[in-house]
Amino acid sequence: MITSALRLGGVLASGETPTAGEANDALSTLNQMLSSWSNDNLLVFQKVRDEFTLTANDGDYSWGTTAGAGNFTTARPVEVISAAIELQGTDPQEVQIKILTTREWAEISLKGTTSTIPMAVYFDGAYPNLGVKIWPIPTAAENIVFESLKPFSVLTLNTDISFPPGWEKSLRYNLWIDLAPEYGRPVDSTIMQQAMETKAAVKRKNLQTPVLQMELPVESGKNSFDWRTGE
Repeated sequence: MITSALRLGGVLASGETPTAGEANDALSTLNQMLSSWSNDNLLVFQKVRDEFTLTANDGDYSWGTTAGAGNFTTARPVEVISAAIELQGTDPQEVQIKILTTREWAEISLKGTTSTIPMAVYFDGAYPNLGVKIWPIPTAAENIVFESLKPFSVLTLNTDISFPPGWEKSLRYNLWIDLAPEYGRPVDSTIMQQAMETKAAVKRKNLQTPVLQMELPVESGKNSFDWRTGE
């Protein structure tokens, strides 16, 4: 990928390879680019499901690769899309719980309230381990399930990378745009256009159209709603 990007920009000729210094500098730029892309929901193509077992009478956890025993030890999410409590039994079922904003969490005066089934979760944004508050504090060791977006992995020069169709060209063209200033090279308008178009194509594939929902007024003897009059 690095060799291809440098060849695209005219730094390398066909068959040439970058020096060790050039390769490591470009690798650093590539990882910075992917780290930045991790913050763009439309570029993160995989939604990851994580399932953890809660500890009875404990509502305070941390989430990250160094979170430690009793916490959630997987990669810290960039964004949590949904949360649910998985009720155990002969027919386990998932009950969705609310993800609270900072203001909603602050407005809860009795944060020590307990319940058999939590109703909400709050993420404090801490780094490197994300703070997780479960409310009410669960009195049973149920499972909690999260769907989240995770950051792209940090690459090495020997990493075999695997991305969905269309990503290879987008990475190549956008990597060269990030590298060009380091080599004092102008970016060709055609390359810039290709970088923008391939990145946009990747985003379109990840776009999920929201479903419009509307609560219709209920009126006895009437089974239709006229959007023009509101009646």
